[in-house]
Amino acid sequence: MGRFLTRDKNTEVNLYAYCENNPVIRIDEDGEFWNLLIGAGAGALISGGVTMAVNISQGKAWHEGIGIAMASGAITGALAASGVGLSGQIIGNALIGGMGSGLSAISDIKKDKSKRLTSRENLSKIASNITTGAVIGAVSGYIGGAGTGTRHLSSARKGLIKSVTKAGKPFKKALKYYMSQIAKVSVRSGKKSLLPIAKAGIPALAYGLWYGYKK
Repeated sequence: MGRFLTRDKNTEVNLYAYCENNPVIRIDEDGEFWNLLIGAGAGALISGGVTMAVNISQGKAWHEGIGIAMASGAITGALAASGVGLSGQIIGNALIGGMGSGLSAISDIKKDKSKRLTSRENLSKIASNITTGAVIGAVSGYIGGAGTGTRHLSSARKGLIKSVTKAGKPFKKALKYYMSQIAKVSVRSGKKSLLPIAKAGIPALAYGLWYGYKK
């Protein structure tokens, strides 16, 4: 009869909105768009707040290293809002954490003009920071859990692009359809990532406060 016997797993009224009512041709591959922006924004703010709190506790300028921290937080936040599983979250956060900590160490060393970046002492410091950052990142990824993104968002974006480029379908009409049907799914997915992102910031905050107390 040419009918679909089972509904797509989607909570919207229009169950095939994510693929513009064409689930046969417009397959769903990745599922990532507006939710990533929400996750990135939340990650940047939370990571920036953690860095600010740690800086104040250690007697540093509140803004020291906050740019690198917010950039790293934006990437890990977007990762948390994506559909990446637990293993990917752990690996991704470890890589980003190690890279961010390494860049912070390099930035601190460059402030002292009397020291060479490539000295044994400084290289050891950079390596130590990278290792510590990677471990904290891996723990954060584990605590945050698997990504909250769904597999209904990527093809929605592609559907919008096809609608815009399709003859006879004005941009405004396509954009309105997209925003009303798809953005809701993306925003919901992004909101679900806020708690995991906040929980993932706990290890970095705890370590920073402990390190400041120890010094």
